[in-house]
Amino acid sequence: MAKRSVLKCPVCGSADLYYENAMITGVVYHCKKCGYVGSFVVEEDYDEDELEEDEKNKE
Repeated sequence: MAKRSVLKCPVCGSADLYYENAMITGVVYHCKKCGYVGSFVVEEDYDEDELEEDEKNKE
């Protein structure tokens, strides 16, 4: 099984993050859902099969 890492917002849990900027202190991410801006994000590992099942259940 292949594993895949997903970055999530620490405030709202959304995976809709984008790379904002790289500064001296490190990478900064921006959450499109809640507007969080910061370098701390939650990284979760998933199996590819689990992600496909979750996407099918959302539909």
